[in-house]
Amino acid sequence: MSLFKLPTTYNEFLEEFSPNNLDAILADIRTIDNSIQEERTTLLQLEETYGLKSVVNYVDRWLKVLNETLNIRNPLTETTKIAFKIYDRFSHLYITDLKLISDKILFGDGVQFFGSVDAQAILRAFGDYSTERRNRIYEKHKQTIVPKVEPEETKRQMNYEDIRAILDRNSKLFGGNG
Repeated sequence: MSLFKLPTTYNEFLEEFSPNNLDAILADIRTIDNSIQEERTTLLQLEETYGLKSVVNYVDRWLKVLNETLNIRNPLTETTKIAFKIYDRFSHLYITDLKLISDKILFGDGVQFFGSVDAQAILRAFGDYSTERRNRIYEKHKQTIVPKVEPEETKRQMNYEDIRAILDRNSKLFGGNG
């Protein structure tokens, strides 16, 4: 599902891609490979389309849904500030990545909360995910590069006499026994 065709207004976008509904809308996105297999809408593209206030509002809504879902006694309170930090540092992420980060946090994959939702733990989850995503993109890119292999007939064949001649010449140049 490509999100390049964005609705005209932010409110239309919210209706279509509400953070409350990301799990259902993006049910087919379960891995980083699923997310990066095609270009999708990034947080930066949301900002370019709807403005900074709207993208921060969207991430803020996402954080509030996460708070409610985690159901921890002391929820994250500074959601707007953290939403801006997330946008500022991770604007390259796709909307689909928000769903995967949410899954990572909800399943406790490298993230633990002890009685309260911790802003640092959420930001660390974003950082870890971003690094994992970057590494996965790099690995996929490496697979597309075909190493240059010389045909056997163009490789220089060296026999014992050629090797011996090189060693003798080097021995005369640099001293020592050949």
